Amino acid sequence: MAKKSKQSAPETQGGSNTIWLATTAVLLITAVAVVAFVMFGQTDETQSIDNTTVSLQENDTHVMGNPDALNTLVVYSDFGCIHCANLHPLIVRFVEEHGEDYNYEIAHFPINNNVFSRMAAAAAYAAGRQGKYWEMVDVLYVTVDRWRSENGLAEIEQIAAEVGLDTEQFMTDLNDQELMYNIVNKYFAASEMGIRSTPSLFLNGERLAHTVVYEDLVDRIIENS
Repeated sequence: MAKKSKQSAPETQGGSNTIWLATTAVLLITAVAVVAFVMFGQTDETQSIDNTTVSLQENDTHVMGNPDALNTLVVYSDFGCIHCANLHPLIVRFVEEHGEDYNYEIAHFPINNNVFSRMAAAAAYAAGRQGKYWEMVDVLYVTVDRWRSENGLAEIEQIAAEVGLDTEQFMTDLNDQELMYNIVNKYFAASEMGIRSTPSLFLNGERLAHTVVYEDLVDRIIENS
């Protein structure tokens, strides 16, 4: 049974939010330094990348559909982006209808490395460690006004309780330094690839124009598979 989050006074919520933001700001600075070293600091003799440093843990990678499918859909997305929120259920519907041939992964890309969107991405991964990544993803897209606020951290914890998570474990995972490093790393890696906006939809590594008309989306995906 999920542990319910405790309701705090507004000033406590705001204070906790400030503490989290300050803490992750320090982590962000450290993460940027690590990523910069990995991407730009290697000599000719040391070109390989240490995957344990710069890639997400196995349990932080989440694929919907057939993981062995020949076709992979990747959407670079920001939970605070309304267009991403509109596209997500269409991709989910497509994968549910064509799941044997396709899989779907979200590449979290907080626009301008926005701290609230970064916190939401961390919340999705933290939920994933309890087996509820996609459930949290669905909720985060439709609760932006709650978590992108002065009391955002308290709202994220409450949302975790509503999703059915152990909130104590969730908050521990939300503050995991390695998880934060990897979110920042993926952001900079995507920036290096030329990602500038969300949603950015890719099929098998090739960019596709997205649409909110489901039939058009289906046609574009299948024609380019």
